[in-house]
Order: sequence, then C-alpha cells, then structure tokens
Amino acid sequence: MSPANYPQRGEIYLLEFKATERHAMRFRHPALVIQNNKANRYSGVILVVPLTTTLKVAELPVGVLVDPPEGGLDKPSVVHCGQIHTVSRDEFVPGRLLGRLSAITMEKVNKALRISLDLA
Repeated sequence: MSPANYPQRGEIYLLEFKATERHAMRFRHPALVIQNNKANRYSGVILVVPLTTTLKVAELPVGVLVDPPEGGLDKPSVVHCGQIHTVSRDEFVPGRLLGRLSAITMEKVNKALRISLDLA
C-alpha cells in the first residue's frame, strides 16, 4: 500500500475483476485509482478504471495510452475510462501496487473521465 496507508488517486494496483457481463473487464488487470484521496482514506470501497493491453481502446475518447515504465507497467497499456468499477478497499494490499501515473497522464485521464461521464 502507499506510504499514506490507503490507495492514492493516480496509483495503479493489480486487481481481480469478477464481472460476468460479456464486455466488462474480467480476470486480473492493472487498475488505476480515480477516486479522491479523502474518500480513499475513509471509504470501504474505491473507484478504479482498468487498464488493458488492447491498444485499440486508445483510439476511443475514453482511452489513455500509457507507455512503460510509467505506472510500473511492463507493456504498453490503455486506461479504459469507459469502465468505472467499485472495488473493496481490502483488495489494495502492498504487494499489488505497481506504481503511479505522472501528472501529465492524469490530466489525460481526467479529460477521458469527463467525456465518459458527460461532464465535458
């Protein structure tokens, strides 16, 4: 876990997605914490978006390409802001923290989230 003892916005963790829907993320994927730090500190659940190695997602307005080694990733990946998930805080253990995205990449994520949620 991060030095603050709770997940921080902008950190990437390796998480299990258990969705049963056909197009929803499934299995183990890196996931970006998008929830604000105050909520992360006190809430029992954390909002995240998954990352995928399906680079075609980067062509969508809700996709943000991330090149390694940023975020602790070992291969090019795309933050998929079109798939917001709620995950139990218990899933965020120190061994699953991969890294953190840069401020520049987080600005791109913010833009993609605004588009995804129609806040633009």
